[in-house]
Amino acid sequence: MIEGRTDDAVVPPFEKQYVRPDGTRVPVIVGASFLDARHTQMVAFVLDITQRKRDEEELRRAKAAAETANQAKSQFLANMSHEIRTPMTAMLGFTDLLVQTDCSAEEQREYLGIVQQSGRALLQLIDDVLDLAKIEAGRIAPQMAECALVQAVEEITSLMRVRARQKNLSLDLHYHDPLPLVIRTDQARLRQILLNLVGNAIKFTERGHVRIDVSLAADSGPPTLRFAVSDTGIGIGPEQLDQVFRPSTKATAP
Repeated sequence: MIEGRTDDAVVPPFEKQYVRPDGTRVPVIVGASFLDARHTQMVAFVLDITQRKRDEEELRRAKAAAETANQAKSQFLANMSHEIRTPMTAMLGFTDLLVQTDCSAEEQREYLGIVQQSGRALLQLIDDVLDLAKIEAGRIAPQMAECALVQAVEEITSLMRVRARQKNLSLDLHYHDPLPLVIRTDQARLRQILLNLVGNAIKFTERGHVRIDVSLAADSGPPTLRFAVSDTGIGIGPEQLDQVFRPSTKATAP
């Protein structure tokens, strides 16, 4: 009797592993049917389906890669829609100050400098959005370069001051010596991270202040900077802390 037989006339095709003399396994389809009612004659076939299995695996991998790329795009663009608002808010806020108030020449230079910084930050974000290869890979490779620490942090802080002023909050920046004059980092990513942290701190603080502390990490490993953002806002409940670094999640107000 042939495995897989379900009636007296036909053995439906089924898959098996054929073992060659050298021990290699080959996926095959086996099928058979009887030619007479007495089952004295039978025709059978064995079909090598190795290529079909390879094609199916390739298709499965391509489908998984496409789904991963689409998820990466959706998540990336959702993040960008939030991050684009920060430099846009700074640009609009400081241009409003230039138009609506009598500014000294020094204040005009300061405000225009901030507008220029915001424009550059916005351009970097747009470049990231347009770089589909990075998005589809699910990550953006860091672009490491040397930059002046204080200048980098001051530029980031200046972008958020207009938002803090709109809510009558003080935005305080504190440096804790010793600190290096020059650091090696991806300045665009550092800007995005701090802008998100400070922006959320301002968003959820109704009165008081937002504070940024810059110091060297106290561990014994390679020199590492530590940026701490604190505020007098509502905070995050202990039960919600594990959600902070999950993609596309928000902690609700306590």
